[in-house]
Amino acid sequence: MKGYIRWLWSNTLLWLLTEWRFHLLFGLGTMAFSLVYALDKNQPDVFARSGSILCLMGGFMSFRRFLRGAENEFRRDTGAADQLPFQIALPMIAKTNARNHDNSAMRWGIGFVIIGTFIWGYGDLLLIWIHVCKAGCCP
Repeated sequence: MKGYIRWLWSNTLLWLLTEWRFHLLFGLGTMAFSLVYALDKNQPDVFARSGSILCLMGGFMSFRRFLRGAENEFRRDTGAADQLPFQIALPMIAKTNARNHDNSAMRWGIGFVIIGTFIWGYGDLLLIWIHVCKAGCCP
């Protein structure tokens, strides 16, 4: 039982660190939720703070190759770094899929970091500039 719990925990942690589609949805969902909240409560600074979450998710996506262990010689040479959490695939298929996922995650991740940095720095000013929130609005 102890071994199963350790296996489940390590695979769940690996999934949370390397599943780039989760990071994509979480980042976009946080940004959308904070935009709706900022517009409803007239607090543009809430939207600006969502940029930090976008940057964090972009960082996870950009460093997916490192997080899944492809830079570790043992994991790379044995093919363990290419396997998805909770699944076992043929080594060549797993390697191809891992490379494709790394490339997709890297593209999305760099975009998230760029857009997240802009939102983090100027998101509140953007909402004020397009007149959807008022300047100096504090509760």
